[in-house]
Amino acid sequence: GAPAAAKVGEAPMLATGASSDPIVLAPASTDSGPEWGIKAINADDVWATYGKHGEGIVVMSADTGVEWDHPAIKEKYRGWNGSSVSHAYNWHDAIQNLPEPLDDNDHGTHTTGTMVGDDGMGNQVGVAPGAKWIACRNMDHGNGQPSTYIDCMEWAMAPYPTGGDPALDGRPDLAPDAINNSWACPPSEGCSANTLKTAFENLLAAGILPVAANGNSGPACATTNDPPALYDSAFSAGAVDITITIATFSSRGPVTADGSGRRKPDVSAPGVDVRSSVRGGGYANFSGTSMASPHVTGGAALLWSVNPFFRPLLRITECLLEHSAQHVRNYWPQTCGGDSPNARPNNIWGWGLIDVLGAIQYGPDSDSDSVADKCDCAPLDGGAFDSPSEVTGVLFAADRQTLSWDSQGSTAGSGTSYDVARGRISQLRTDGNFSHASCLASSIPATAVTDADAPPSGDSFYYLSRARNTCGIGTYGSMSDGTVRSITACP
Repeated sequence: GAPAAAKVGEAPMLATGASSDPIVLAPASTDSGPEWGIKAINADDVWATYGKHGEGIVVMSADTGVEWDHPAIKEKYRGWNGSSVSHAYNWHDAIQNLPEPLDDNDHGTHTTGTMVGDDGMGNQVGVAPGAKWIACRNMDHGNGQPSTYIDCMEWAMAPYPTGGDPALDGRPDLAPDAINNSWACPPSEGCSANTLKTAFENLLAAGILPVAANGNSGPACATTNDPPALYDSAFSAGAVDITITIATFSSRGPVTADGSGRRKPDVSAPGVDVRSSVRGGGYANFSGTSMASPHVTGGAALLWSVNPFFRPLLRITECLLEHSAQHVRNYWPQTCGGDSPNARPNNIWGWGLIDVLGAIQYGPDSDSDSVADKCDCAPLDGGAFDSPSEVTGVLFAADRQTLSWDSQGSTAGSGTSYDVARGRISQLRTDGNFSHASCLASSIPATAVTDADAPPSGDSFYYLSRARNTCGIGTYGSMSDGTVRSITACP
């Protein structure tokens, strides 16, 4: 659920079913220049150095909703064209199915402002003010449940208009590039450790970066225990203050809820006294890892706008933000999960405070394939920088002899090659496996192959393809039960 509020001067509230974000009200008057958090992650230096502010990138708020016409974020709403508004494909309400955006909590308007906010009058509250935003309301006054969280994630992968049919009206081409998740789903809302695991893995598979608040149950170790922060598929953020010291309330790892012992958080970002937009056209200072997470989401948008090459490379995007991160202090000596005192990454602040300019400029890149050595699985092979994924887009041309598929050159490297296995449908039915498949093509650089052979009368051929490069060999896909297809036809 969404965080609860604390009165001015109170310490961070303890979680009561969800991580809580202490809130301090700030004057609604105009502030001058970028907020401290923007400067701390060097987002303003990216603006000055590259002239980019997130242009061409779409971020999504999965939160309590958004006051869409707030002066700091109205011009950045994808549904606003400068003179009229359309909420279709840009807003979804998993709570009441309302056709127009609203925020019943301030929280969603605040986190959206941190991603993209700038009113042009000095209130530079957003990391990537050139990016566009869309939103899905997944909580009712701060309370959600698995079904509402999943509803928003499914909508994100193929947005559809209010009242539309997801199967018929869904538009994957309008999916966001990244989703900010400043919420937690504790047992009181119906979540166990793995309840949302598949949903977050599906976001990654769809090419969407899920960023999550790491939780506010610190300073004890092993307090990152609620979805989605605990997942490997969620890029989670701890919170630091203006002195670049980890916040006492910021949850620590390792993750124990699923037995993984996973290190968390992944990185840290500004999350104490963060000034951003709230309902009524105003501004307020909030504190919590909910405030850190949108700094990271906006940081990814900035990186991609400067170098679109990295947009489909989510693992490498995370790696660049991690390895370029800056050291974070703690108020007292602390180790969690067996970390040594100087370990980096660690279970207190992860890799450190993100540095967006540092991520963009991170190197060296020994093989000149645009991916820094530390994030390149084959740092001396210019034709490979990531392991191949499952081949997609397989289809026959009109001649019914030419089989083609999507290239993985942009996601795995220009040196990626492909294997194609062929078999008879009748044999597959008899065997129940692919043991009689033959190798039609092995390690070919092309993304198409021609098969002039015709199957025996009354039979048909099936075809399966996989990709390979120096970093590894992909799969031929999975069976309906989720198991990976086992085919040994091609060496």
